[in-house]
Amino acid sequence: MKLWKKSGTLLIATGIIHNAVGLLAGWPVLASMAAAGFVNTIGPGTAEMDRNAIFWFLFSGFLMLLLGKMMQDAIKLRQQPVPAYLGYCLLLLSVAGCLIMPASGFWLVLPQAVLIIYANRKARPAVAEGMAA
Repeated sequence: MKLWKKSGTLLIATGIIHNAVGLLAGWPVLASMAAAGFVNTIGPGTAEMDRNAIFWFLFSGFLMLLLGKMMQDAIKLRQQPVPAYLGYCLLLLSVAGCLIMPASGFWLVLPQAVLIIYANRKARPAVAEGMAA
């Protein structure tokens, strides 16, 4: 089995882990937001940084789920790796995240980015041969 065919699934798994950690760690903050009715519970300024943090933490987890699903759909449709630029973008974001916040889950995205880049390097000659035919 080619591991690149699961690159979207791996990102979905990362999103699930991300949101599970967010829900567990941020439960008290989410409970206070729920008690306030959720609507307009995050205002400008630094007074609600914990609320800002948990919102963006969970929001980014859901974006990972969405991107992973789109990746899997594209892989299934095209029977090719997702484009290399996506791997390079994920690599750039994860390296920046690892440098700025070393004790984080950004490390989980590094191998996924490398997998996408590597799959495209291996697939390039096959794609070029197919185009020549």
